[in-house]
Amino acid sequence: MATLNGMNLIIVEDDPDSGELLKMLLEGHGAGVRLAENAADARVAIRERHPDVVLTDVSMAGEDGFTFVASLRAEASTRGIPVIAITGYSDARSRRRALDAGFQKYITKPFDVFTLPAAIASVVAEAARGTTAALAMAASAASATPRSLEVRNAKGKILSLPIRLPWQKRAL
Repeated sequence: MATLNGMNLIIVEDDPDSGELLKMLLEGHGAGVRLAENAADARVAIRERHPDVVLTDVSMAGEDGFTFVASLRAEASTRGIPVIAITGYSDARSRRRALDAGFQKYITKPFDVFTLPAAIASVVAEAARGTTAALAMAASAASATPRSLEVRNAKGKILSLPIRLPWQKRAL
């Protein structure tokens, strides 16, 4: 069973009952959860909470999940946040559209109670591996004598690492 201990999650769900059920399920797995009823409320929650993962319904009144995730991907501060679609649409076209829009996972309702926590743990692990890969790529592309390497991790935090090149006795 996947553990979500210490993870910050935001659920964007316009149906209050569905949102509360998801919140109870994920809190039962150890996550801290904040509910947002729409995309605008979710943006406020994201700025305040810097979540590990955002879970959003695809079909919502006003701004839908596709538009919402596209807006997250367009901004540097939210680009790296993993987003999971939770929807009643099970057709291949909707799934492809969601993945093309920038969702990391696409989960259809109803879902098995173990599927969602496992998917969340999976996207967090993938994001962590992506941060490590970004560090390696940035280091290989660095200029001749860099002093430090700065990258933004999946939570938007800037990491600054001193660099020591093989011929240097200490980090610059």
